[in-house]
Amino acid sequence: MPFGLVGKSLSHSHSVFLHEALGDRPYSLFSLDEDQFDAFLRRRNFDGINVTIPYKQRVIAYCDEVDETAKEIGAVNTVANREGRLTGYNTDVDGLSYILSSLPVKPQGHTALILGSGGTSHTAKHVLQRMGAKEILVASRSPGPGRISYKEASHRKEIELVINTTPYGMYPNNGEAPLLLAPFPNLHAVVDVVYNPLKTALLLDAERLHLPFVGGLGMLVEQARVSSQLFLGRPQPPERTPRLVTELGGRLINIVLIGMPGCGKSSLGQALAKHLARPFLDLDHLVAKKAGSPPGKIIETQGEAAFRALETQAARQAGRENNAVIATGGGIVLREENIDALRQNGVVIFVDCPVHKLPIGEGRPLSKTRDDLQKLDEQRREKYMTAADRILVYHERFEENLKNLETLAEELLVSYR
Repeated sequence: MPFGLVGKSLSHSHSVFLHEALGDRPYSLFSLDEDQFDAFLRRRNFDGINVTIPYKQRVIAYCDEVDETAKEIGAVNTVANREGRLTGYNTDVDGLSYILSSLPVKPQGHTALILGSGGTSHTAKHVLQRMGAKEILVASRSPGPGRISYKEASHRKEIELVINTTPYGMYPNNGEAPLLLAPFPNLHAVVDVVYNPLKTALLLDAERLHLPFVGGLGMLVEQARVSSQLFLGRPQPPERTPRLVTELGGRLINIVLIGMPGCGKSSLGQALAKHLARPFLDLDHLVAKKAGSPPGKIIETQGEAAFRALETQAARQAGRENNAVIATGGGIVLREENIDALRQNGVVIFVDCPVHKLPIGEGRPLSKTRDDLQKLDEQRREKYMTAADRILVYHERFEENLKNLETLAEELLVSYR
């Protein structure tokens, strides 16, 4: 009988990859509505299932036995079928404990704020209590007993750890955040259980404030490892989790190229995409496709502001993708929101070409002369440096640039945590 994941919307699930990598027998996705879910559980035609939104509470009624932790939390995400008897567990506890333990600042003795009051919020509260948090506050859109409003939460200066358990910022609603982090002067770390995108708007906010942060990918992998142990009845070594986080993160993350107009981003990006067997996206091409005109023509006929608005739309579109190589226009760094959109699932490489090596004109109305290019470089260089995770120092030969770019990209792909 099969293993699998049960939920409503599973098109972006990574569970098949994880469980097959962990050695489970063939693993399937079961996207079920409420009636189908009830029939599926009644048949019990499975050896083990993971359960996700919106069925983590509903599944409890079908379990013959529920683990004490899952019972206390009131949610089950793993069900093992042992000779026809269903036992429910909550391995999200293990997943959240794992990512909290990876932070340089641990919950013990600190004041924590949980964003959201749903099932995962209960899991977070259980884990924080177990890890010795001094005080735990819960913020909700529906404040009441045991729950404060987001507005009230933003005035609580004592908060040192924030954990987001809401779907704010989760694909396809990329870019949304439940609150801003600047009002918390004593904040030490930020956690978001969302793993798609890899960095939510909340985590990008933490990054800007130089706060330690962690997303939900490690939680996803660790809960899968513990679920696999329960399914197969044999240990899964703990060291498999960081290895799988790195492997899955490397599969998902985009490589984003930034730099001055004419520095070779498109040609290098196409060659890198071929080397890595990944799709290639060119933001200027996305803009041209949407507008029916190339960027230079748009700037000349409609003005630079019109082009920049289309460029931002293209950055948001491309930033939602995974596993791609993305070449950007030279002015992509002029709007911080563009870089946020691209960094949510991407690492950024700055192709640093000397101004005197850049081509003049060639359909680029903002760089018709060498002086134009010099001014653009002066305006943008600091922004390129700030946005970049790595810098590709320009070489005269394309082949040497590509070789160095391949090395940088592969270093980034194997260093994901």
